[in-house]
Amino acid sequence: MLFELSPSERLFHQQVSTLCAELVAPRARERDVAGTFPSDILPYLTEMGLLGVNVPQAYGGSARGSVAYALAIRELASADASVAVTVAVTNMVAEILCRFGSEDQKQKFVVPLVSGKLGVGSFALSESNSGSDAASLRTQAALTDGCYVLTGSKSWITSGDRAGVIIVYARTSMAHKQRGISAFIVEPGFTGFASGKSEHKLGLRGSSTVSLTFDECRVPVTNLIGHEGMGFTIAMTALDGGRIGIAAQAIGIASSAFNEAVRIVSGPGGGKAALSETYSVQNVIANIATELDAAWLLTLRAARSKDSGEPFTREAAMAKLYSTEAANRVCEAALRLGGSQALVADSALSRALRDVRVTTIYEGTSEVQRIVIARECFRNR
Repeated sequence: MLFELSPSERLFHQQVSTLCAELVAPRARERDVAGTFPSDILPYLTEMGLLGVNVPQAYGGSARGSVAYALAIRELASADASVAVTVAVTNMVAEILCRFGSEDQKQKFVVPLVSGKLGVGSFALSESNSGSDAASLRTQAALTDGCYVLTGSKSWITSGDRAGVIIVYARTSMAHKQRGISAFIVEPGFTGFASGKSEHKLGLRGSSTVSLTFDECRVPVTNLIGHEGMGFTIAMTALDGGRIGIAAQAIGIASSAFNEAVRIVSGPGGGKAALSETYSVQNVIANIATELDAAWLLTLRAARSKDSGEPFTREAAMAKLYSTEAANRVCEAALRLGGSQALVADSALSRALRDVRVTTIYEGTSEVQRIVIARECFRNR
């Protein structure tokens, strides 16, 4: 059935949950305070196949499907959202190359990426001047002497300074907007490529977010993904799947805040009855528990649709829109329930509120999701 997990999905969920409890969650506060990248736990994530959850086994992946991927991201985000976003972007890169890359590219990049030999992956689409209109990107790629020469810059790129594989989108034709964009594999040692310092962010402080510059960066022709003009299609396809991951990430963050709030209000209330016995608190708990369940069911529907090969653009956008906005409401309500305990800057509730903020923004703002949903509704009349 649509909302039931298979035995293998339940087992995988249990395994990821145990990993998170034992290795990810214990140092989440430390990574948040120090802003340290989770390099120490990447080998364990790799061993469980979490860098290629939806990658075929022929290329080293675990081929578990999108539902398993959503389960994994939800659990990781509940333990440490910085780890979750690092894993999510790596999976996105691996899936892009599996779907659109050549056989040589799959062997050269996907196999070592999901095995941890290339570190993590990075997806470089955003630019400071294009905002939510990705088709307006300005980075250019010109074919010269057997190489593509990239010139331009990218902003707010997750793991851009840590990745062994970076998928970069650049304009190969000025005559067309969307059809003038191509996708390239950039490797960290390429001449003319540089990454900036990691941003000191409001949340997700354990993940690295940088700007990238391309100063006549020479990229081999063999690192073009698909063919010229295919980049926008590749990016939009990737973002459809990525939105399932962001929805799961938001739910994971909010679930951790919900559980912490329940723990706090269930304790003694200054010698009186526990706050959990008051109707006002029960109303809040009931409302946010319902929102979390509704968000997860939307996300599960989108993941099931993807796994079954059905169109899932609308379902993914709905899951992303509702889950991220609901998660923000849940974290705010949990903070209020936490009272003075939540006001400590590095408390679990404070971290959740900071981490969840970006989920309504990246991989398409809530406004963009509404545009996508409405477009799909009119298209399918």
